[in-house]
Amino acid sequence: MVASLLSRHSKVCVPPETQFFRLFVPRFKGFKSTDQCMAEFVKDRRLSDLCITLEELEPHRSLFDSDWRMLLPIALSIYSQKQGKNIVGEKTPGHIFYVRKIWQAYGDARIVGVIRDGRDCVYSNLKEEWAGNNPQKHAAEWTIAVREIRRRRRERPESVMLVRYEDILQDPPAALGRLCEFVGVEFEMSQLSGTESSTTVPEWERSWKGKALCRPDVTNSYKWRRSSNEELTAILSFLMRRELGKFGYDLEPVRGLSMMMRIVYITRYAVYGEVAYPVAKRLARTGLYKVVRRLFRRGPEAS
Repeated sequence: MVASLLSRHSKVCVPPETQFFRLFVPRFKGFKSTDQCMAEFVKDRRLSDLCITLEELEPHRSLFDSDWRMLLPIALSIYSQKQGKNIVGEKTPGHIFYVRKIWQAYGDARIVGVIRDGRDCVYSNLKEEWAGNNPQKHAAEWTIAVREIRRRRRERPESVMLVRYEDILQDPPAALGRLCEFVGVEFEMSQLSGTESSTTVPEWERSWKGKALCRPDVTNSYKWRRSSNEELTAILSFLMRRELGKFGYDLEPVRGLSMMMRIVYITRYAVYGEVAYPVAKRLARTGLYKVVRRLFRRGPEAS
């Protein structure tokens, strides 16, 4: 949603997710030439959403011939020119774990970290079949991600801005005003218009991401409070309480969980977050992604 709001600015555009550093850069070692890299770039499932052709990349070959990472900013620049805008962003959530590599390649990149209440994130993932029915895994992933963005914020505070999703829903002009200032533009009321076009979500993703194109709706915040699954809410509040507190989220009293159950859940959470999940991520980078995904989709029933 935040990417869509920014993309409605007259000077800013944010294309669909590219997954460039997460999925495409690891493929560099299999490319034998710049021609092959370019060819794979334009036909990649994600990068093809940019609608960039070989003919458009060719005049810029000298800029990325010795460093294929420069393909992305060049493609984004071409994309923004087609949109008639001069500031372009990139919205792949998984890139939070590649910020240092992004800074190595593009030293002046600014990072916006959008933080949502972790309990809502878990409940949202549990609704998606592809995400798997494993609340401890989702809670661990959220914790790992927010810790990572906080580390990068401490490392380069002038280059990283953190904004809470709920703050944008509750007071869009104020929150977007601060965000636009960080990006280097002035807030425009047209950004809140649901009629302004946005290209952040491609057609093939709109069945599950289409809501990101809607206007900010305060009823989309703190949905976990309306859940009938009080036990799961208590478990999530207990597991994520430390990071939730650091971002100013309310910590509901944890009731109905015995000491034994707390030990069981915190152990599962720790195993996913500190052992299994990091190992799975490393294995995924070696080409065993499908096997790893199948193993870690399963977990204790959320019911």
